[in-house]
Order: sequence, then C-alpha cells, then structure tokens
Amino acid sequence: MTLRLELVDALREERYEPDGKCPFCEHRLTNGEIITGFNRDPNDYTTKCPMCKKRFEPKLVYAPMGGLRFELAFYCPTQVLARMENEAGLLVMHPAEIKREHPAVYHSAVAHHGSLKAAFKKIGREYRFVERDQKDDWRGKVVPFLGRMPDTVIADCAEISVGFVRQLRRQMKIARYRARDHVDN
Repeated sequence: MTLRLELVDALREERYEPDGKCPFCEHRLTNGEIITGFNRDPNDYTTKCPMCKKRFEPKLVYAPMGGLRFELAFYCPTQVLARMENEAGLLVMHPAEIKREHPAVYHSAVAHHGSLKAAFKKIGREYRFVERDQKDDWRGKVVPFLGRMPDTVIADCAEISVGFVRQLRRQMKIARYRARDHVDN
C-alpha cells in the first residue's frame, strides 16, 4: 500500500497518510498493520492494534499541495467499496462533488484503489468521469514506479489503459513487475 500511496502522491500532488496510532497503548501502526487489523465487515470501521489487541478507528490524513491537512475516517478496501455500492447517486456525481459531500469515501477509494474509476470498476460499475487533467504529464510521474508494481495498479492510479503503461515500460526496457522479486514492498 505504501508504494501505491507514493504513486498517488506523485500523480495527484496530494499526500495521503494513514494514521493508526492506538489510543490505548500509543503504538503507531504501520500501513500494513492498519489494513491487516480491519474486519471484513463493511459496517465495522475499526482496526485492531497488534500490541494491545484493542480496536479503534484509524484516520486518513489528506494533505493537498499548500500545506493544509485534513483528518478523515479511513475505510478498508472492502468498506469503501460497500459504501460506494450502497450510497445512492455516487455513480453520477462528478469527482469534485463526491470529494466535497463524501470526503472519507472519496479519499479512502483513492488511497486503496488509485482512483474513483478503478474503485467503481471493482464493484462492476463504469464511472464516466476522469479526474486526471488530460494535459498532465502522467508518463513522467509513473516512470519511477514502472517494474516496481503491477502495470494494472499504475494504470488504475493514472486512469489510463494498462496497454499504455505496458508500452511505456517496454519502451524504457524495464522488466515487468513480479511479486516474488519485490517481497519487501
């Protein structure tokens, strides 16, 4: 998840930081510990501290360029997809509307799935809006991530076809990502 967040940060020029400081024992959970501690129950928004085993609600700190920081509820991948599926009208809302009216859903979807388009695709729905500025140089921003993560993840985050990512990676003669070669990510 950390590498995906770095890619999202590079593409969007926004910073996403999951914050899982246990209020009971003060242990600061890693991103992996936060994700592992979530239940699969879409109605339980807590994660479990690996130290004291107590449950608490983690936060997602969102910082757009300019220095402001916002603390939001942080949903796990299953929870955010369930909320997107059950929240009436989200599919026809512009990304700016979702960001304004449902900020925790919007930012959790971006943090876990790279974009609203990718998150909606995972629940079998086609989202017609594209958030990425069409004039933006996504190529230069994704180059450091080529071969370090799956092409599909890069495509989801950049809101482009996986074929474009694959073509760029091959042009640069970068080997495709293989999970067994990147066990530390």
